[in-house]
Amino acid sequence: MNDATRTIRILVRISALLLLLIFLVLLVVFIYQKDIQKRRTTRIGETTPIFEGLSADQIARIEIDSVQKESLILRKNAGVWEVAKGKDVLGELMSKQQNKTAEGQDGETQETQPTDPRNDPGPSGDSFRVFHRADADKVQLMLDAMVELPSGQVVTSTADDKMKMKLGVSNAIVGIEVVCYDAQMNKVADIMIGNSVEAYSATLISKPDSDEIRQVPGRLEATFGTSLIMLRDKKIFNSTPQSITSVAIQDITGPNSFDLSRSEGAWVGAGAQGNPLDLDAAKVDNLLSALGTLSANSFVDPNDPRRPPVDTENEQDPYGLLSPNKTIEFRTTGNETLKLIVGKLEGTTYYAAVANNLEDIFKVSKISIESVSPDPATLAPGAAELPGDMTDTGTMQGGSLEEIPPELLEQLRQQGQ
Repeated sequence: MNDATRTIRILVRISALLLLLIFLVLLVVFIYQKDIQKRRTTRIGETTPIFEGLSADQIARIEIDSVQKESLILRKNAGVWEVAKGKDVLGELMSKQQNKTAEGQDGETQETQPTDPRNDPGPSGDSFRVFHRADADKVQLMLDAMVELPSGQVVTSTADDKMKMKLGVSNAIVGIEVVCYDAQMNKVADIMIGNSVEAYSATLISKPDSDEIRQVPGRLEATFGTSLIMLRDKKIFNSTPQSITSVAIQDITGPNSFDLSRSEGAWVGAGAQGNPLDLDAAKVDNLLSALGTLSANSFVDPNDPRRPPVDTENEQDPYGLLSPNKTIEFRTTGNETLKLIVGKLEGTTYYAAVANNLEDIFKVSKISIESVSPDPATLAPGAAELPGDMTDTGTMQGGSLEEIPPELLEQLRQQGQ
């Protein structure tokens, strides 16, 4: 080995050692900076929960009050979360202003007008509200946000800024108050939520009993500044396929009426003329699964201008619910009868409502309705199961595969394998 080769090898080793040394120095600096940041974060309280000891199981009621956003009430009823419109915060403020007693010249106080009973604190106003089943996943996001909410960093402690946050009168402040209660109506958490800052990566918050305004990571407005329609569970019936004991389809405008019932563990059926149906058990199971998971695409706004006034005669039927296309009725093991009224078809969706609540109108895709009210001949062994206007080539007349609900599309794929 000549001197040149030996020198090259020595230089290579020295270079490798230098690179290793540089890497170790950078690693030490990185760890040191992370430790400094961690200590700084801990010092300002960003990792310490603002409601220490609070758990999601403790929370049984959430009241969200807002001037600029929609106020909501969420409550746990027999283990199921429900949601309703909450206080009219702006209306309450105006009512209180109008209802201030004025001293007359004779010293007598003037009679005041009562405020809206729905604005009564706690559950006393619930009898004036209409509750709907809430989306459990979205409620869980709220619960997690409250339980994990960090203390954050104090950014100001002036009472004026606090008032702006509470009333929502500043362009830079949203103004949402979230109050949580346990099952005994003990208040377990109360927080004011302001606007998002730092390019929507953080939120201003404050406790009502403090003038301090804090900054915490995340965008809480997106979680709590929501609406009744967005929080509602789109699943129409809170029933499982296994609980269904009978099904009655009335195809009022077509030939596909039929009845199904469970008899000694097996399903039997009859067509529109009482003729017995030959049933494939797997296809009946698919129908029950589609019925148990039937979901709305969207809800009709209560302020939809097409809605007739409450005292209007029944001849006004903008959604076709008084002269429906079909009805879908089923019974469950709890001897409960549930009935869906399917009204007018508009584009690729039907208007529909549950029989005992025709004021709560929603839209359901055409393919979903036809999957739970098919031609009874398709339930026979060996028959092609083509819901809606699906053709045997896999295309759909007047629509596209994107309109098929994911659960139904998966069933079709499995049957095609």
